[in-house]
Amino acid sequence: MAILILLTTQLRAWSQGEPPYITLLQGDSIYVGNSIALQDTVFYDVLLKPTIEKTLSVYNIISLRINEFDTKVIPDSFQVHVKVRIYYADSANAQDSIDEKTLTVTYNKFSTYEGKAILRLRGAHWVQVKVLEVTADYATLSAVLPVVELENRMVINRDFYMDEEDDAITTISKDTTTLEDCQELKVYWTPSQVAEMYDLEWTFIDSSAINAGWYNTGGVKDPVKIFRNNASRVRISSDQYLIPLLYDGKGALYYRVRAVQEKENGEILYTVWSDLGDHRFTGHETNLNWQATTTFAEEGKRKSVVQYFDGSLRGRQTVTRDNTTKTTLVAETLYDKQGRPVIQVLPAPTLSQLIAYTPLFNVEDETKEYHKGVYDTLSGSSQYCSQTSVPFSPASGAANYYSASNPAAEEKEFQYIPESNGYAFVQT
Repeated sequence: MAILILLTTQLRAWSQGEPPYITLLQGDSIYVGNSIALQDTVFYDVLLKPTIEKTLSVYNIISLRINEFDTKVIPDSFQVHVKVRIYYADSANAQDSIDEKTLTVTYNKFSTYEGKAILRLRGAHWVQVKVLEVTADYATLSAVLPVVELENRMVINRDFYMDEEDDAITTISKDTTTLEDCQELKVYWTPSQVAEMYDLEWTFIDSSAINAGWYNTGGVKDPVKIFRNNASRVRISSDQYLIPLLYDGKGALYYRVRAVQEKENGEILYTVWSDLGDHRFTGHETNLNWQATTTFAEEGKRKSVVQYFDGSLRGRQTVTRDNTTKTTLVAETLYDKQGRPVIQVLPAPTLSQLIAYTPLFNVEDETKEYHKGVYDTLSGSSQYCSQTSVPFSPASGAANYYSASNPAAEEKEFQYIPESNGYAFVQT
């Protein structure tokens, strides 16, 4: 049988493929006689198995680990030993077992320790792990088991046969509940068993062009015309995505999706596109002057930057948001009475995930705009070299973020943010 066994304390990164199969025993469920089993559901499904073109790898990982994210109090040092017997079935469905193996994890508050032990197999489509013995050193089992986990994991990388018509995604749906929080439209579809990735494409068309029928063929919306120019496309592994609605004026967002496979030789296979989805939109900040730039990276990662201008087309506020941290940053520029930029405010995050102009973000007090009278007004020539601007109010904006008034000031990652004393800006 093509089964490879290796006991180690480190885990390698496996090739990307379909989601792994995982079963888990935690805490008191790790006792003598208990077991965890899992199987490759595609391999054992009479309808799905014929769709497998080639199985590239099957890795089985049995691990014992300390859950270091658990908040339970544990002894300063201990060892846990779990003796297991492993039963498995290979690609020929021949069943066998492996001699008893002992997985050991250690913990020491004052030095390095091995918090994970791993046993690897290769080529098994069904695996059962049976607990034969559980012991602990330097502490009682009842004190340490609550933070110990025994996991049975199967990671499979394989190719499926894909037909461009039969395996196509037919319908793409939308969820508008995300619009209020972040002004992004959630689109989603039923995952395809044979797809490794998905191409999602969208574009926005002005209502005047829609009403004129410029994108119709025979009175019906024509995807070829709709996506011919100025469309955006991302290749993602997820079966959902949030599309930012940074478009001016009334119109409609059109979107579609298709399944994608990449073969070992680099060949890319596609299905046909799904049916067309659409969403009507009335425009972003239609009463303001603004310009949006969105930069994309792999897996649909993106950053959107929107700059808002006043009536003289001077940049007043820049709002930035990425779809990884989902954090919205606001930076502002203040001008003197001659229209020259004299104050650059440090960027600061907001509590909102929405990309929008934020009035009264940096203020003199809680309700009063930081106006030219407090940073560009002198009462006489004697103040030419001595007059300074008044600080921002710590009630909001950058002065709030760079101060002890920050609501997150006690959280670990925010404890070392410097104190601005209200001067969270550069003045020239």
